[in-house]
Amino acid sequence: MSRCGEPGRGRRRVPPSLTGPAAVVLAIAVTVTLPGDAGAAPPSPGVGIAPLVDAPFDRARDSRDATGLTLVVRDLALPPPRDLSFTVRSLAGGTTRTDTGDRHDVSLSADVLFPFGKSTLTPSAGALLRTVARDLDARAKGTVSITGYTDSIGNDLVNVPLSRARAARVVAALKPLVAHVTFVAAGRGAADPVAPNTTRDGRDNPSGRALNRRVTISYTTG
Repeated sequence: MSRCGEPGRGRRRVPPSLTGPAAVVLAIAVTVTLPGDAGAAPPSPGVGIAPLVDAPFDRARDSRDATGLTLVVRDLALPPPRDLSFTVRSLAGGTTRTDTGDRHDVSLSADVLFPFGKSTLTPSAGALLRTVARDLDARAKGTVSITGYTDSIGNDLVNVPLSRARAARVVAALKPLVAHVTFVAAGRGAADPVAPNTTRDGRDNPSGRALNRRVTISYTTG
């Protein structure tokens, strides 16, 4: 027992086994609210609560689990999901594909398809377009839109005709391979960039311009 005036008077003595740097105390609070519990706390303001409905599990409702507890099996009734957008980029082939519901957009690097400043296909373009054609032949319905884009070097008098000619050349390559859809070609020049053509301080951004030089193939499967 501590004597008067000694440090620690009035304090509970902690067993030595619970002191020291090796002692770690974890406190875990578990709150279970049972149906009809009058002490259940109301939901916090501003927090949306989804309605609860019985879930169709293979075990009987209110059956006992391995611990011997009887638990009410319930699940959240959530609204139908919206269309999610998934983008997959192939760094090797310069190809980006974005799927949103039944709409699909495939972006092909113009640097893979064409020589610089030209609208004639490169030798490596054939294999890439045949892969795209197989996908279109199996999945596409209705109209397939082919749109060409350039970077910001030059002006619309050069870029728009070049992007249009490149889109038309892709259509010419795909059309014999996919007969059941209608192809529409368009050229947008430097419009709708997907990356900055210049840096924040106004300097040239070659990697961004490379992403903007592209041909997109848009179609639906629904």
